[in-house]
Amino acid sequence: CGRKQTGDYLDGVAPNGVMGLGFGELSVPSSLAKAGLVRDSFSLCFQEDGSGRIVFGDQGLANQSTTPF
Repeated sequence: CGRKQTGDYLDGVAPNGVMGLGFGELSVPSSLAKAGLVRDSFSLCFQEDGSGRIVFGDQGLANQSTTPF
């Protein structure tokens, strides 16, 4: 989910949600990695102010905490 989107989509309201993170090899990170565009990983970071970001093909920031699956 998200709280602070910007952009001109659906009458000026940006969509909420995380797309493409399911379905195994059909997921966005897996598809990008299979095409050789990024490493087969992603980081999802939430900030204390309610904002957040997702980065594909990255290990994230050195000072972030992790939660294993």
